[in-house]
Amino acid sequence: MKKMMKCLIALLAVTALLACSEDAKEIESVAQLNAPQYTIGYEEGQSSATMLLKTHPNAVLKSFTDKIVGYEALKQGKIDAFAFERLQLQIAIDSGLPGVRLLDEPLGDTINVAIGISRVSKIPDLENRINEFLDSIQANGTLEKMRNHWLEQGNETMPEIAKPENPTLHIKIGTTGLVQPYSYYKDNALNGFDIELSKRLALWLNADFEFGIYDYNSIVAAAASGDIDCIVANLNETAERKERINFSKPISQIVNAIMIKDDGSRMSQTGNVNRDSLLKDVPPQFRDWKLKYNSIADMNRQDNLVLGMQVGFVFVDKETRRILPKAKIDYYKSTPDMAYLVANGKLDGFINDEPVIRYVALETPNLAYIHAGFEPMDIVVMCPKTNAGEKLRDELNLFIERLRNNGTLKAIDDLWLGHDEARKVVEFPVAKPGKPTLKMGTSAITAPFEYIKDGKVVGYEIDLMARFCAENGYGLEIHDVPFESLVLGVETGMYDFAASALSATPAFKEKFNLSNAIYVSECVMAVQVLDKANSATADYESSDVGWFESLKLSFERTFIRESRWKLVLHGVGVTIFLSILSGVLGTLIGFAFCMLRLSGNRPANIFALGYIRLLQGIPSVVLLMVLFYIVFARTGLDGVWVAIIGFGMNFGAYVAEIMRTGILAVDKGQMEAALALGYTRSRAFFKIVFPQAARHFLPVFQGEFISMVKMTSVVGYIAILDLTKASDIIRSRTYEAFFPLIMTAVIYLIIVWVLTRVLILLQRRLNPLNRKAKI
Repeated sequence: MKKMMKCLIALLAVTALLACSEDAKEIESVAQLNAPQYTIGYEEGQSSATMLLKTHPNAVLKSFTDKIVGYEALKQGKIDAFAFERLQLQIAIDSGLPGVRLLDEPLGDTINVAIGISRVSKIPDLENRINEFLDSIQANGTLEKMRNHWLEQGNETMPEIAKPENPTLHIKIGTTGLVQPYSYYKDNALNGFDIELSKRLALWLNADFEFGIYDYNSIVAAAASGDIDCIVANLNETAERKERINFSKPISQIVNAIMIKDDGSRMSQTGNVNRDSLLKDVPPQFRDWKLKYNSIADMNRQDNLVLGMQVGFVFVDKETRRILPKAKIDYYKSTPDMAYLVANGKLDGFINDEPVIRYVALETPNLAYIHAGFEPMDIVVMCPKTNAGEKLRDELNLFIERLRNNGTLKAIDDLWLGHDEARKVVEFPVAKPGKPTLKMGTSAITAPFEYIKDGKVVGYEIDLMARFCAENGYGLEIHDVPFESLVLGVETGMYDFAASALSATPAFKEKFNLSNAIYVSECVMAVQVLDKANSATADYESSDVGWFESLKLSFERTFIRESRWKLVLHGVGVTIFLSILSGVLGTLIGFAFCMLRLSGNRPANIFALGYIRLLQGIPSVVLLMVLFYIVFARTGLDGVWVAIIGFGMNFGAYVAEIMRTGILAVDKGQMEAALALGYTRSRAFFKIVFPQAARHFLPVFQGEFISMVKMTSVVGYIAILDLTKASDIIRSRTYEAFFPLIMTAVIYLIIVWVLTRVLILLQRRLNPLNRKAKI
């Protein structure tokens, strides 16, 4: 029996060793990848996706929105191979893509490349005319010369092609500007095989033309809806696409191929690791520290896991629930709040874009991050789903791709993701004559993309959009609002576009016109640092200082650094201004509705009562957002005045009932006596009844007014920099809660005390017994 058990154990050991050696076996053929232990990536909408479904049904297939993201995933070992057109993969390698190579065998059969044609184009008989054009350039040798020029020789010079002198048509041609040598940017202009083909087609049709820039996810939809007349973008002819658009005769045929890592292994910065452990790995700068969690797997083993989630992060919320199904999720308005709670052990973690959390970790003691295991996300600019929004999106795409190709986008990356704060300056453009000033919605608490520096909103995306506006003659006006208000602001037309580290989620793609990616970001999980064993990581602030020194540092960071006291002073002024004017307006509104309630006129009484009950039933923040984003959305009325109207309306509803109760408390005989003495009714009311009523209602009025003052703290929802918003901004830069929150509480206490003393003085002046009394 013992001998049999030993044999069985030996057999299992051999099997395990064989399995391990099979997993570690270097990839040598396309067929080898058709197994469940391999993950193959592909770009959405490309023929390689269809081909993989046929040739590799047993492999794990993973889609990417962009081939660049797929290349990066392959380099990082997150996938085993990437499938795409062979010529494009070879160009990427020739252009310097390191650590990868192509398998010699093709992936499946050849695929036709053709011109996609809209079925609802207004150009008559467009499909036949395009086919005639292709026959013509095939017959006279032009097509072969173009292939030789662009594809064989790699020549990047665009030949001179005349434009029609008297065009009879206008054609809009969809392309991508992303696929060298077919359609790409060189010297800030579209270039490549497909661009030359488009120009020759327009000349042959005697048409003037324009290009629409799309990614492959949206270009077919654009043709199907009639936004463009045709697609010239190295478009593969697939069965799915043929259901929505027509195709011309083939221009050429392509061959798909497989790209793998050059040495066949999955290398990370720490050496050979398997695919699962890569996602759990801790970034190098934190590896010598003791973290509360070292991987997502560690977190999954925790029974009472509590995670933070920023309001509005719908896609991240969904993915977090997928990878951590047992976790309880609490929702917060901002990253700084969650960072403070995680660093102090009140939360187990939260997920955000890697640049954002990396920036937070630099400023927050006892905070680090680990890989979350999400696919990289495209950071985009959000434009409304309107004709104007589509036009702006197209202009943005042209600008972004020009910057990507001339290296400027990389320079912006290096600037804002670097540590040299002195160089981080944004020049805000002024609109040229005849050009509008664009309104940009953002949430300036997502450094390094958007944050407040020296009293101004700056950051990666602010710099990028300022450059875009300057190049196109637009002015730029920044509106800093909570993240959850951005979508509503773009939907209602309050903002021309929004940018705040927004990810290109499926929901956003459906509701908005999204730009091409301005940055591709990995999502990471922020976790607590339990012990910093290695002090060599000097970039990350240490918490090992005395209490007094820590207090002194907090004061300096909160008030002195970047002149943040100016933000506080401005916020105090706005809060006092809002409070006083809202109080005055609300008092007038309340008095008017009080008179309607006491008028004895039934319709007026019903109207006044309806107004009062309606305003008493609507939360102040909801009323503010309805007024700002809907009622006054297109008037251009400043948010401060909208807030005064909103708080005045709300306060007035309560004041009306407070005054009515006070007036009814005055004996009716007072009015009768005044009338008997010859007073008019109005004079008797204001001279006799109302002063007595005021003595009854002022104490209640005082309490309601103070509540309204504190309620103004929500005006940050409509882009007003009040005291609370100033506190939020400072916390977003210092990533600590103590000083900004205590400061806010103390200042509100002082404001309320002063206003309370004023109202008490008024009460005493109205009381005949106390008019000479001193406070």
